[in-house]
Amino acid sequence: MFEKKHEKLAPVSVFIRRMAKSVAMAGLLELAALSIGVSGYHWIVGFGWVDSLLEASMILAGMGL
Repeated sequence: MFEKKHEKLAPVSVFIRRMAKSVAMAGLLELAALSIGVSGYHWIVGFGWVDSLLEASMILAGMGL
């Protein structure tokens, strides 16, 4: 997938595409985790949507996802 030691570096456009893909994947993972947390707080604990979002966000930020 990436260059070997003896190969030339990839062009800037390839680097930017790889970085964008990585950022998008990380964002989707974070969004999925936040959605699970918000849903759990809303339906299991019974909080409102805004309070659920606040609690789930604080937990994710504190855990360092």
